[in-house]
Amino acid sequence: MVGLGCLAVAGLAGAGCGGRERGAAPAANGSAHDSAASAPPSAPPSVATASFRAAGTEPFWALEIGPGRLTFRTPDDTSGTRFPHPAGTALADTLRWTDVAGARSIEARIWPGQCSDGMSDRAWTHRAVVRVDTLVYRGCADQL
Repeated sequence: MVGLGCLAVAGLAGAGCGGRERGAAPAANGSAHDSAASAPPSAPPSVATASFRAAGTEPFWALEIGPGRLTFRTPDDTSGTRFPHPAGTALADTLRWTDVAGARSIEARIWPGQCSDGMSDRAWTHRAVVRVDTLVYRGCADQL
């Protein structure tokens, strides 16, 4: 049954690459990515108005980012956890959002760089690292 839920979240988010690591956190200096695999530098969108869709596999997860909101979903929580007041910052080409909703916390980082989900021929334009509580998820993202 989990397989169907995974497909539902992947379909909602459009699959992504990556996975998760327990307890690891994204780099504190804002360079949570490998510069050798990054696309040429470009000016990032404003954090306050940016809209992205990020997703990953193994396990499947999805994050919707929009002005004033973050929504994180998994196959076990298809309605998602909503984070209504994210604080956003930009450091070089990396966009970062943090928020707390009840007992849950989130940190999301997105930066330009080609990314493949490993399951399709889709080429994503950005990479993503998302920490929810103590779990770290890695995947791909596209600007909406």
